[in-house]
Amino acid sequence: MMRKLKLKQNLRSWSSEEKKEEDMKESWFLYNGGIFLKELIADCNGKSVPIRRFSSHQIIKATNNFDISCFVTNAGFHMWWYRGIIEDRPYMIKRFSEKVVPEYGEKEIYNDIVLSARMSNHSNFL
Repeated sequence: MMRKLKLKQNLRSWSSEEKKEEDMKESWFLYNGGIFLKELIADCNGKSVPIRRFSSHQIIKATNNFDISCFVTNAGFHMWWYRGIIEDRPYMIKRFSEKVVPEYGEKEIYNDIVLSARMSNHSNFL
């Protein structure tokens, strides 16, 4: 009986920790997504810029888990370029460092993504 009670408590504790982690992830995505959209809207004077979004699963599959065979080049210590195929189309995939490099912080990363989104819609770029 005591063992069953302890198991229930452990399951509740585990479930609670899992819920907290999910809530933290959702909060992080909402916060960072909001900053990104604010930068994109400000940069584009409120005009719509289509952005292709892919799941992390699609990106990992396309780059074979960021395998060296898909590696193209790096841009300093903060980002690396990989090539991959998603939905039968070739893409260049930029991977940022998990650590924010002091001279290349979050704002610069958002600006980089906004610029990439704008350039992908430009008629003189493929």
